[in-house]
Amino acid sequence: MDKTLSSVLHTLHESLLKPEGFHKQGATFSRRQESYGELFCIRASQHNGPWGRSFYVNCVVVFADLAVELPCSGLPEAHWAAPLDALVPSALRQWDCSHDEDVAALAERLGGCILSASGRIAADLGRCRRDYLARLTACQRQRLGPAPR
Repeated sequence: MDKTLSSVLHTLHESLLKPEGFHKQGATFSRRQESYGELFCIRASQHNGPWGRSFYVNCVVVFADLAVELPCSGLPEAHWAAPLDALVPSALRQWDCSHDEDVAALAERLGGCILSASGRIAADLGRCRRDYLARLTACQRQRLGPAPR
């Protein structure tokens, strides 16, 4: 991982997310709530250059009382997932981190978007759960085929 991006993620965790109860493992920030867990996964873009790194943020929900039978978005632990900009319209789809980037400013902007997404997840938790259960039911029906007549 690019040194500047690594600094942004460290600053993001220490100054904004850790005080809110988030843990950091690699480029993933997670927090357990009473009935679910939320993860914010930083994924480096494949299209990077000598100027720095581009990255994306995926928001993930894991329900404590449900097994993950149908992972979402290729993430094995995910019941529900969405890109950050789907939850926070002011967030960027692709974030850029150059070597001359103001680390604190980028961490603050990204952290604000992550905390907004966390609030949105909490408000829409019932819908996230229904979406997962509907996908699971549809997949199970598809596996079973049409009902006998």
